[in-house]
Amino acid sequence: MTHPLQKPVIKPLPASPHVRRDIWRAFDRAAPHYEQDTALQQASADWLLAEWRLDRPAVDEQVADGQTADIPSPVWLDAGCGTGRLARPLAELGCRVWAVDRSPAMLATLPEAEGLIALEADLAYVPMPAAMVDGVVSNFALHWLGPSVLAELARVVRPGGWLYLALPVAGSLSAIQTRFPAVPIFGFQTAEVWLSAAKALGLTLCRTQQQVFQQDYAGLSDVLNALKRMGGAQTGAVESYPVRSPQLHQPLSLHQWREYLNQPGPVALDYQVLLMVLQVGEETERPVWSR
Repeated sequence: MTHPLQKPVIKPLPASPHVRRDIWRAFDRAAPHYEQDTALQQASADWLLAEWRLDRPAVDEQVADGQTADIPSPVWLDAGCGTGRLARPLAELGCRVWAVDRSPAMLATLPEAEGLIALEADLAYVPMPAAMVDGVVSNFALHWLGPSVLAELARVVRPGGWLYLALPVAGSLSAIQTRFPAVPIFGFQTAEVWLSAAKALGLTLCRTQQQVFQQDYAGLSDVLNALKRMGGAQTGAVESYPVRSPQLHQPLSLHQWREYLNQPGPVALDYQVLLMVLQVGEETERPVWSR
């Protein structure tokens, strides 16, 4: 049985030290125009969804034949759902989706839809019992919390369930860092750190891929404005991992800023995105839509 969207159904727990208030407040401000300003995040979401559907070829056939009414609805959690780029299509495919985000403004953009349930919560402390969902999807969200969040996401997935995670890793914003080395950037973790964290939790790594998503802008000012509009103009590191910009704590002089901003030529906004397909524990009952 599916249920219409509720906005939000549960109030957030107190903010954890893993999620700085300035991050989710930036996404609150970005929410009204987020869809228009985040083409790269959309491309990454499309990539993740394509991989999800490859593992479930029967889904499209069942939807096309109108058979989904007789099939128990799989339950998925969209971690850091934003405007619902993963949650919405999964709900359309007959899944029941918990759309979880710390930003109430992002959740407010979600449409009313069968099977789509909004939950305002910190991903470091998901207010759900263990083994509640069949799987987790997440796009461009987990890097704000760091690899320790994997344990909490795995906790809410049933044995044999899945995690489809797409997240930017070290190497992201490399064009900016190479051309403007004194500009502070976010401390993205390496793909190896994420993969090691998954392995340490006993998660089975079924598949991993990396892909670069890039968009060119007229200059540095345009790139920085774009990052601000999408809520991504944040610097620093998460948890205890080192910041990956050695110049981060050396403020730029006004002269250097002007020199950077006046440099001619396009500037690329690029993200190195890691896709991980993980499985939790031993599968005790094969889901209807898994291959």
